[in-house]
Amino acid sequence: IQAGVRTFEMRSQEVDIAKVLTDPDPNWRLENATITESEPTFGAMTLTAKSLATIVRASREVMEDAQGMDELVRDLLAKAYALEIDRVVLRGSGTGGEPTGIRNASGVTVTSLGTNGATPTYANLISAIGRVEDEDEDAGAIVWHPRTGRTFGGLTDTTDQPLVAPGIVANVPKFQSTQIPVNLTVGTSTDASEVYVGDFSQAVLGVRTDLVITPLRERYADVGQVGLVAWFRGDVGIRRAEAFEVLTGVRP
Repeated sequence: IQAGVRTFEMRSQEVDIAKVLTDPDPNWRLENATITESEPTFGAMTLTAKSLATIVRASREVMEDAQGMDELVRDLLAKAYALEIDRVVLRGSGTGGEPTGIRNASGVTVTSLGTNGATPTYANLISAIGRVEDEDEDAGAIVWHPRTGRTFGGLTDTTDQPLVAPGIVANVPKFQSTQIPVNLTVGTSTDASEVYVGDFSQAVLGVRTDLVITPLRERYADVGQVGLVAWFRGDVGIRRAEAFEVLTGVRP
């Protein structure tokens, strides 16, 4: 969301959001000449609310005696859900009841750094930004794992002096997410990661039910425990796949 993903309130289980499939084509004309018609193609992107839920338990003694326990558990669940939503927006598989994220959305460009991956360079980022811009989109943000940020921070020239990011890269806001793996297999390498470049406003997080945490006081009463069930419903949609580029095979 900090990178620009838009949230959208879903007022029913399924919601159709308008999207442009092909752009209009304006034409110059002479005075009194007939105006040429252009027919952009419109379509609908359907968001279908999917459920994210879990139950945690703690003994009544701990809940009663440990000061701040209730708040601690709620904060822990909220953080866990925020991280999982982070993951599905970026990498949701679209299977097993989870949404389809940017990485697996149809039409999103995925570019590998090599058969076995490679240490990323500023040239890789410039190329990714360029490919997004060539689609008339704004590369408004870069999202990577903190390890990748450290890799770029440690790049040096032939005299071991730190490399300064070119303006086209330096001017793009960077965001970190530990939900991007650093143990992906690429060829013989098992330490690969990904970098996401694009206009994140072209991704939508539909929210049918915001995070709700409800106590279950009776279900586990026979063993002296209190349960908390956490519940979220929503979906992810990509308005324009061409607005994104994913670099894979990103190694330290």
